[in-house]
Amino acid sequence: MKKKLWIGIPIILLIVGFAIVIIYNQTGFQLKINGEKIDKEEYLDTVNEQINQVSQYFYEKAGITLKGNAWEKEIEGEVPYRVLTDQVIGQLKHTAAVFDLAKEKGYIEETGYQALKKRMEEENEARANKIKKGEPVYGLSNFSLKLYKEYSMDAIQKQYCSDLDNEGMNVTDEDRKAYYDQQKDKIFRQNDDITLDYIKIEYLASEMDEEQYRNLKDKMTELHGKISDKEPLSDLIQREELLMPYYTHQELLSGDIGAYGRIMGDVLDYAAELKKGEVTQVIDENGALYLIQCADRNVNDYYPLDTVKDNINKSLREANYESILSKKAAGYEVKGNMERIYTYTKQQVMN
Repeated sequence: MKKKLWIGIPIILLIVGFAIVIIYNQTGFQLKINGEKIDKEEYLDTVNEQINQVSQYFYEKAGITLKGNAWEKEIEGEVPYRVLTDQVIGQLKHTAAVFDLAKEKGYIEETGYQALKKRMEEENEARANKIKKGEPVYGLSNFSLKLYKEYSMDAIQKQYCSDLDNEGMNVTDEDRKAYYDQQKDKIFRQNDDITLDYIKIEYLASEMDEEQYRNLKDKMTELHGKISDKEPLSDLIQREELLMPYYTHQELLSGDIGAYGRIMGDVLDYAAELKKGEVTQVIDENGALYLIQCADRNVNDYYPLDTVKDNINKSLREANYESILSKKAAGYEVKGNMERIYTYTKQQVMN
């Protein structure tokens, strides 16, 4: 009798073990990308990285703010939590491709989330020791995992792209010329030298009352009707006591545009297409009134190819690097019960 009992116990334990495995397979988080297990923590970190981007996508697409049940409602043929899941898996594949390539090139010894955390801890410890010794530490004194991953991926890209023996890093004269011709109107045209006369009244920021705002706008409209070749804005404004405090005369050379863009980018945008002597209408946007005249414009040519050669090389190498990663990631097999992964993502964003 005892012998039969002892024989039965292992069988019971085996059945219980199988039941646990079956239940886990049905309810547990399981995902593999290119044969490597994805930690639940890594998945959730990536959800948090991508959630704002997906939220912005649906807001721009349909004007809907994703909160609560909105995540599971179909919006113009797409369900937000499923879009988020696909985005997360796409990002996980890209991240895996970066670190797999780094391992292939000998930049790192191990791939995977836990190996990344280990490298971060070692880096933080090394930086802490330098600080204790009074040695210089460049950048952050301590990394969060998110920032360390970004730092690592950026370092891998730089290391790969700096080795001209790597695939895609040999840029030919023909490559540069083709890129230059394709992009020159967008990024290789020098800014024009420009002289602007303009009135800008930030009525919203100054909490201007309605009557004052209306009087100033009417004055600007009246002034606009008087502007001519013989009497430009710069002359007429001298007789406008009410508007004079808001007037600016600005002369900018090509090399100044970038710096001044942070100060008067809105004015430069409105004046971008103005030819010499042309004037805008009275513009009322973003809590401000504008009236802008282009007093002078010297049209500059393109930057010569030789002067932007290094910039082109960098752009092409980085584009080729990203293409290599995309091809690599596209070949990765994703293993897991996708419906359960979708459900798991939905639970995270709706909690």
